[in-house]
Amino acid sequence: TAQRPIAFEVSSGGASGPRKLLQGRKKSAQPDADPEYITAHLAALGGPDEKFVEFFTPIPEGSELTVMDSGDGPSTGYAAALETAYDAASAGVSVPKAGLLVYCGGMAIAVGDQLNDGLLSPSYQQRLGNMPMMGMTCFGEQTCTPQSNTNVQRNLSVGMVLFE
Repeated sequence: TAQRPIAFEVSSGGASGPRKLLQGRKKSAQPDADPEYITAHLAALGGPDEKFVEFFTPIPEGSELTVMDSGDGPSTGYAAALETAYDAASAGVSVPKAGLLVYCGGMAIAVGDQLNDGLLSPSYQQRLGNMPMMGMTCFGEQTCTPQSNTNVQRNLSVGMVLFE
């Protein structure tokens, strides 16, 4: 699913749908912003006798699933995602001394040998310089969605922490 991620929109659905995630949360400061999606790894598909689909992420009843396009992510080791994660982590950090990269395990499996292409991409390497970076892959990533200010499980993600 890293090549064709499946997602649902945070602000879509009826009363029992994803809007439940937003109850008690402040509204987006960007009312005209693009929709915010939560990506989900497919866990299991039912066979001919059992019709079901399971995901590793809870999907509220009434959600509309969207098949997304990962673009050149898998073939580049998600280099752009690594760069974006660094840029977000560096906001407010004057001089980073070291970093921790958290890379989705499912994405790492999907990109295979191209993971190295992302890690060694010139633009990402330019950001890192000689700074030590420790990396790990994990499953069950958590995030706070920026527009809805909601904490959710969000598969297919890359995150980074920088230390001063």
